Amino acid sequence: MKQSITLVFSGEAGQGLQTIEDFLVNAVSSSHHVFSCSDVMSRVRGGNNTVEIRVSDAPVGAYKDEIDIIFLLNDHSFARLSKRTGKHTVVVGEKDYSNKDGLEGADLTYRAYPFEEMAKEAGGKLFLNTVLFGFAAGMMDLKKEECLKLISDKFEDKGEKVIKQNHSAFNIGFENGIDFVIEEKIAPAGDLKKSYKVLNGTQAVGIGCLGGGCNFVSAYPMSPSTALLEYLANKGVEFDVFVEQAEDEIAALNMVIGAWYAGARAIATTSGGGFSLMEEAMSLSGITETPCVVHIAQRPGPATGLPTRTEQADLFQAVHAGHGEYPKVVLAPGTLEDGVVIGQRAFYLADKYQVPAIILTDQFYLESFGQMKRFELDGKYLDSFVEETEEDYKRYDLSKGPLSPRGIPAQGKGMVKVDSDEHDESGYITEDFSVRVAMHEKRLSKKELILEDYIEPAFIGPDEYNTLIVGWGSTFGVIKEYVESGAHEDMAFLSIKQLYPLDPSIKEYFDRADKVIAIENNASGQLANLLKLELDINADHKILKYNGQPFSIEEIESRVEEVLK
Repeated sequence: MKQSITLVFSGEAGQGLQTIEDFLVNAVSSSHHVFSCSDVMSRVRGGNNTVEIRVSDAPVGAYKDEIDIIFLLNDHSFARLSKRTGKHTVVVGEKDYSNKDGLEGADLTYRAYPFEEMAKEAGGKLFLNTVLFGFAAGMMDLKKEECLKLISDKFEDKGEKVIKQNHSAFNIGFENGIDFVIEEKIAPAGDLKKSYKVLNGTQAVGIGCLGGGCNFVSAYPMSPSTALLEYLANKGVEFDVFVEQAEDEIAALNMVIGAWYAGARAIATTSGGGFSLMEEAMSLSGITETPCVVHIAQRPGPATGLPTRTEQADLFQAVHAGHGEYPKVVLAPGTLEDGVVIGQRAFYLADKYQVPAIILTDQFYLESFGQMKRFELDGKYLDSFVEETEEDYKRYDLSKGPLSPRGIPAQGKGMVKVDSDEHDESGYITEDFSVRVAMHEKRLSKKELILEDYIEPAFIGPDEYNTLIVGWGSTFGVIKEYVESGAHEDMAFLSIKQLYPLDPSIKEYFDRADKVIAIENNASGQLANLLKLELDINADHKILKYNGQPFSIEEIESRVEEVLK
């Protein structure tokens, strides 16, 4: 039986919650399994932000609603968490916080510690987050020297004085945390550093992009997608990636298409609203058969919506993007390993089939930290499908079938002519109706070819089952934890990684089930609707959530039990 403890640090923007998360997740990960996620308001300073860190003796990847220990960084950081507490919850904070923000009379345990005084002793209030890191490390009996090294590495560029002050803050917190008794200690899972890597979804997709040969990125900043732009920019010198911040979204994708035309492997990263502005360029990619890769980091809409929260509401927008009909690939990672592999395969599939490839993620996936088993990247995804041209080169040669050879300028003797108008085999504009039909059917027939490289879904559960849960993307961790809890021995879970085009072979999973439940972070059940539209698969029940939060393990349990009654 998996054992875990849930810690939540609650404060306001600017109080260093991300630093606590970074330190503690990395410190814990050497001996325990860990997963962290954040809830952030859309503001630079103030408000109330939280970081949840789950520590476990077995792999964990889900948000938990019930909190075991809450650390308060100010006197107005409890009220939003009150519904997530119980008699077992311990709240830790300054003495004068205990009767504020709804804490007075709450049925829980409050433990007062002078954290602000500890921070002042170390050099000032600025060191509060390092004190709290030290306290949590002492409380969980983490290796002190490893924690101090994390601090040294992070502040290496700040100078010796800053490192010493943070070491002092950590040591003060650590000594106080040693005496904090946790009712249920989580047993170490062994030495995990050699076999696991700590990263978040952004970094996983970023590694995948680099592993897929990405050497050009263009974007107009939009949360939560900007983190991928920043990641690739930081790797630009090491991996020879050209980075361009465009004036707007359509310009960004047009640059990406131009880069692919010239022989680069390029990506545009955006969110749902930004992708709406890219859709004319998507059609340009479609008709010119020029590859492109687009990363859509989903957040709640419409319009600005909730820019710092999560949702899965852009699946239909991705599948039906742009005007007219043309083939495309839509992929969604569920695990960190998926992020790497799907990042690679997006470039490979776009190049091989000369189509747009879309990577669908969301805020929860991108910003949550976890552990990924180390593995070697597959070099085949770097294969290039560009061919050297001859003098009589025809970009859209119909005799070659759906995949006419793709040349690039200055690589061969031929001219590479492409056009956004309908065109003939040589790339010249045409209004010949029979040529139009031939070219359109050439493009559309790629849909069947793409299925030759279909990315199989992840299946969890027994071979024989009565109930099948189907999901996609960031719901993977929470549904997996529920199904593996053993609540129902006749239940299985299917997480679909390639959302479009869908392979008819996956119908087999649904045919074996008496009942199908779709779980999605949107209001309409977009995957369930797509399964019906494409494969005539019916979902008997839809469990949907669209308030901007991810599903919690408790919520999955209660809502699945409700539909099984």
